[in-house]
Amino acid sequence: MNSILTLIITYIFNPILETSAGICAVKSMNHRSLRPTPADFFFYLGIILAVLLVPSEPAIFKWVFGLLLYLVYIFITVEDTALNRFLLFMLTHGSIFLLQCILLGIMYFIFRIEAFNGTGISFLGNFLTFVSAAAFFQLPFAKHLFDYVKQASYLLRILTLNTYLVILFCLAFFKIYPQQIYEILSLVITLLTLLAAINIWILYYDQRTRLQQQEIDSYQKNMPIYDSLIHEIRANQHEYANHLQSLANLSVIYKDYDSLSRALQSYSQEFSNPIVNYPLLQINMPLLAASLYSMASHAQEKGIALQFDIVNAVLESHAPEHELTDYITILTQNAIEACKAGDTIYALLDSKDGAVRYEIRNPVPAMISPEEIGNFFKRGYSTKQTQADSDAASERASSDASSKQADDKRGLGLYYLQTNVTKSGGSVGADCVCYEGSYFIIFRLTL
Repeated sequence: MNSILTLIITYIFNPILETSAGICAVKSMNHRSLRPTPADFFFYLGIILAVLLVPSEPAIFKWVFGLLLYLVYIFITVEDTALNRFLLFMLTHGSIFLLQCILLGIMYFIFRIEAFNGTGISFLGNFLTFVSAAAFFQLPFAKHLFDYVKQASYLLRILTLNTYLVILFCLAFFKIYPQQIYEILSLVITLLTLLAAINIWILYYDQRTRLQQQEIDSYQKNMPIYDSLIHEIRANQHEYANHLQSLANLSVIYKDYDSLSRALQSYSQEFSNPIVNYPLLQINMPLLAASLYSMASHAQEKGIALQFDIVNAVLESHAPEHELTDYITILTQNAIEACKAGDTIYALLDSKDGAVRYEIRNPVPAMISPEEIGNFFKRGYSTKQTQADSDAASERASSDASSKQADDKRGLGLYYLQTNVTKSGGSVGADCVCYEGSYFIIFRLTL
């Protein structure tokens, strides 16, 4: 009975636990659901067959075969470039090995367990590895590590490759000489920890530098628009001053009350040029103010009124200003492209509890169902192929922002907008309402 249980643990349970740790790592870093898929079951089956059928001698041969199956699994299930898939393979496999080193060190130095040898100890070690991996890859940093590396510089990718080669060497040594590894375990853990810390710091520095450069580029691109807004306000202020001086002179020209009253009434009718975009100057984010002013000017050229309700001008957001500006610009541009001359768009800007809330409402010819609104945020969904009136309404509401985007986010649709906003800790959604006999679609962004 014990021998049967030992065989089951050795050839079924242990491979499944090891495989599950890798699957969890791949799916978490690729922002996918942990729900099992047919590819997962084939991976499990392949690993179990490899354990059963692949020769055990030399000792490293079975391990290498398992790594190749893991690499094939990533290439089959992950939609990305070959280089990025290999990067994902290195990050997940290397991270799991570091977790195993930490667990092994704890078991060795505290409990004096010298190896994951023996049925019970090996099962415990694999179980703890799986639990640790499942918890570790739910951390925000771990989940976005693959995204950071993909966007990182060439130097960082080289460092990632070098780090993985060191890890691979340690693993190979462990597989060939499982007992000798404990003689240098402290040194291995120290070197790997130091190497990981250096790469994490370089990763953080590279990411911060990249974000700073993006923000600088956004400022350089949008500040002329903001300057034009300030110039407009100053020109209007000068005009107001002239009108105030003219009003003061009316009392000198007209001596009686009736004639003065008629003059004031006539003058007030001629002078009706309010500073519509003045509230935008109150926003503490000049990039966002410049973008909204540009959108308002674009809408005015098309005969569309864009009205702003600035509830709170002191904005605080989880995201950098240039990212927030990009997201709000996409939603605003979509609304403009969905409207025709004579329409009015209502936009609300507020900030509460450290997050910016932006709502934009534009008219549509017919009610749009919640199911169809949900389709707006699905990958690959396009409303340009629809013909019915309701579909045409949704097309205007979710039209491709890339056709008019004046920034580097060309081609960023609502799916990618929602994905990126969610990654930044925010939310975006939409619904359709009926107000005074008219239909409106409302997009809400919180970030």
